[in-house]
Amino acid sequence: MIIRNVVGPYPSRRINDYILIVDVVGPPKKCPYNCIYCPLGDTRVKTSKVQSLIPPKKIIEDYRYIIEKIGLEIKAILFNGLGDPFLNYFLKNIVEDLRKINNDLGIDLEYWIKTTLAPLTYHGGSGLLKLFNKIYVIFDAGSREDYTFINDPLDYVRLNDIIRYLSKIDVEVISETTLVNIDGEGNWKRDSLELIASWLRRARVKKVILKTLSRPPRSKDAKPVSKKILYNAKHYLDNLGFQVNVLWSDVRTSYRKVVLFNESDLYSLLLRRPLDLLELRRALGLPIRDIAYLLSRLESNELIERIPWKTRIFYRSVYRR
Repeated sequence: MIIRNVVGPYPSRRINDYILIVDVVGPPKKCPYNCIYCPLGDTRVKTSKVQSLIPPKKIIEDYRYIIEKIGLEIKAILFNGLGDPFLNYFLKNIVEDLRKINNDLGIDLEYWIKTTLAPLTYHGGSGLLKLFNKIYVIFDAGSREDYTFINDPLDYVRLNDIIRYLSKIDVEVISETTLVNIDGEGNWKRDSLELIASWLRRARVKKVILKTLSRPPRSKDAKPVSKKILYNAKHYLDNLGFQVNVLWSDVRTSYRKVVLFNESDLYSLLLRRPLDLLELRRALGLPIRDIAYLLSRLESNELIERIPWKTRIFYRSVYRR
């Protein structure tokens, strides 16, 4: 099975339009965190060490493959996938190569990244942040207890170190904060929000993306908070002077037609985003029967698994190497 490191188009709630996902880490999942709510499952390689991972040549090859299929109308590239993109030593080269290709093709888009910041905090390279139009930093906790339970970081990773690092860099970042309910407790409680707000002020972070679980989490103990709780948290942070954007519902973009989508493409997409049939229909623009056929082929080869969650059935790729 061919594994593509550029997947999509994927409907993003951030802009209600389609983006591409670029995974420069690749399977198995490698990350400084093992977040309780992560839909990609357990972190198999827990690390903050910058390494030679997916080379630029492979990313460019996969990018050209996708662009040839879907055309040029993409709003953004999100560097996110099976771990923190800053773990890849080649990240700077990859971004520069993609910019050159897009400039040559006349494609005008934004470059986003989602990160824990731990690889930069402990191994340097803050200049890399300036390569991106938007930087989403995972920030879900204000206390060491919440940080340990929700994000389960490497033993030596300290929230205070990340905050100190953020306070010293001259780059605007956006806090991506996922509110989690664990048996009636969690980071949605007022005392936890107060601590989160305090840390964000110290880090000079003004913008916050607020969301909750929208697909099956790593741990069955993790549950989404209600819409009411999510918006109460938004109003609280708004009143403290933060600019808060809530990601609640799935996007409702019009369906787009994607041709020549095969089993490898679907496997690669579900390796980075567990999706249900409706989400797949919206992402791929294919009839349900065609998607069901591709899923059945992957299931028969035990390459994907079904995950019942709430009232929906999600599909996620299985990586066994």
